[in-house]
Amino acid sequence: MRKLPELLAGSRRRGRLRVLSAWEVLQAQTEARAICAEDSELAFLACLLASALGRSGGGERILRRCSAEEIRMLAEEYYDLCRELSPAPGDEKALRRLEAELASSPYLRLYWRVLRAMGALPNERRAQTLTDGELLFCAANLALDQREAEADREENPAFDEARFQALKEGSL
Repeated sequence: MRKLPELLAGSRRRGRLRVLSAWEVLQAQTEARAICAEDSELAFLACLLASALGRSGGGERILRRCSAEEIRMLAEEYYDLCRELSPAPGDEKALRRLEAELASSPYLRLYWRVLRAMGALPNERRAQTLTDGELLFCAANLALDQREAEADREENPAFDEARFQALKEGSL
């Protein structure tokens, strides 16, 4: 049987390591306290890694099979992933990288437009359960609504686009 660090090697690259929610981090802390009565950073890191790998309750297994240095290295990999996927609000470099990634992903841009029209955020249940078919249905209806609105403006000879824009911007 291979040692656990070998099994976990490259876990981030294979997509098995994931960023945890705040609740999951608290659960990892609780598990760490159950394993080790005193407040142990090493036990917490092992439990955090087990949760991030989808192995709840596996913190003790990681502690038994890995050295302290291996646990710390795996934890650093987890924290790098957190910084990459959930950067701090003032991180300009991360913002530019995310903008570039989104600009090259028509699917994500479409997903965002539909969510915005729904008044939903990506972390809401209704957004997370949205299927590709439902997304396409909503997007097609949004496109049709926009075309109809443009056609209505074109058909109305009394419509003044400049006055409309001024009123929209509140400059009149």
